[in-house]
Amino acid sequence: MKKHCGRTYRKRRNKKIKPSAVSNVPSEANQNLSLLLKWMGMKGFKAAKKLHPAIFIDTGRGLMTKDSINSGDLIVAIPQNLLITPHKVLKSHLGNFFKRYCPQASGHQILSVFLICEKFKGVSSDWCHYIETLPKTYSIPAYLNQHSLSVIPEFLIGQALDQVMLCKNSYEQLKLLLQNLEASCHLFKGALDFDVYKWAWCSVNTRCIFIDCDKNHCIGKLCTYHLALAPFLDLLNHSAHVQV
Repeated sequence: MKKHCGRTYRKRRNKKIKPSAVSNVPSEANQNLSLLLKWMGMKGFKAAKKLHPAIFIDTGRGLMTKDSINSGDLIVAIPQNLLITPHKVLKSHLGNFFKRYCPQASGHQILSVFLICEKFKGVSSDWCHYIETLPKTYSIPAYLNQHSLSVIPEFLIGQALDQVMLCKNSYEQLKLLLQNLEASCHLFKGALDFDVYKWAWCSVNTRCIFIDCDKNHCIGKLCTYHLALAPFLDLLNHSAHVQV
C-alpha cells in the first residue's frame, strides 16, 4: 500500500482537520455563561453533553464539545420554566399594558418589550444572567446604521431595507405602550427609545426558537406565538452544511 507522507499530503490533511473554533472567548463572556449555567442549574437545567463556549470561524460565538455526538443524540434540553414565551409574558404585569395599549401585538413584539424591561431592571431582574449573555450589537440589516446600509450590494439592498422598515414599523405600533411603561416605573423613564427597541427586536429575530403554539385558536404558520426565547440554547450555532 502506498504511503502518503509528502508535504502536499500533510498540508491537505492538516487543512482538513483544522479546528473550526477558536477557544479564546473573552473572559467576560465566559463569566457570564458560568453565571447563567449556575442560575439555570438551580432551576432544573442540566446539559446532556459537556459544552464549552467558543468562537467559530463561520458562525461566530457558540458552544463546542469534545464528546462524540451521534445522530439522534440529545445535546441539550431546556426546562419549560426557563422558556420565555409570549403567553408567559402576557400572564405577567406586562399583560395589562398589551391588553390596554396594543392588543394586536405579535409574539415578536411581546418578547421584544419583555427583553427591554428586563434589561433595565439590571440585577434585580430574574432573567439578568440571560440578558448578560445576549450580544450587545448585531450585524443584521435592521441594526445597521445608514453608512453600513449604503455599502450593501445592490441586489440585497431591497431585502435589507424591508427588514429595517419592519423593525421601525414594529416600534411605531408600540409607541403608546412604551410611553405608558416609562410612566409606570422610574427605571424606564426616558429609556425606552428606538435604539433599545432595535436591540431587543434583533435579539428576538436572531435568537428565537419555534415551539408549539400555546395560544387559543392558533392560525397556523402565520401565528407568531410559536416564538420563544431559550436561555443557553441560542448559543448552539451550527454549520449550514450539517444535517440537524
